[in-house]
Amino acid sequence: MANLENIKKWTAALRSGEYKQGIGALHNAGVDGKPDEYCCLGVATVVAMNNGCEIERKAAADWGSYQYYESGDNVTWSGILPPPVVKWLGLEGKSAAQGSVVFDEENYGDDVIALNDRDHWNFNQIADKLDQHFGLVASDA
Repeated sequence: MANLENIKKWTAALRSGEYKQGIGALHNAGVDGKPDEYCCLGVATVVAMNNGCEIERKAAADWGSYQYYESGDNVTWSGILPPPVVKWLGLEGKSAAQGSVVFDEENYGDDVIALNDRDHWNFNQIADKLDQHFGLVASDA
């Protein structure tokens, strides 16, 4: 079952203006004085870390992104939610299996990764979609 309190923390962070949006990885390192960039799932990962989720971050040696891993484990994630974050958010079903938030279980590609990377939705739009999907706001039905 979705952890609505943690999802609210995530959507608040998406709306905060604290994170520069990027694509292609959870967290891209800033270069030449530019700020780091995050996909919407990268923001979720950082928020989870900051709220007690037991994962750590390290710089990838051969490209400009960060990888996340569980303490004591050498398996890393850089493009999808790490399993501890999936658990922290309380994601289930296809969302849990894909390491993303899937809006339509029958339609592969209808998830937050597509909204962020393919469709170029901004963080406020993604947060609104998450709120609607998890019933955190009244829908316009």
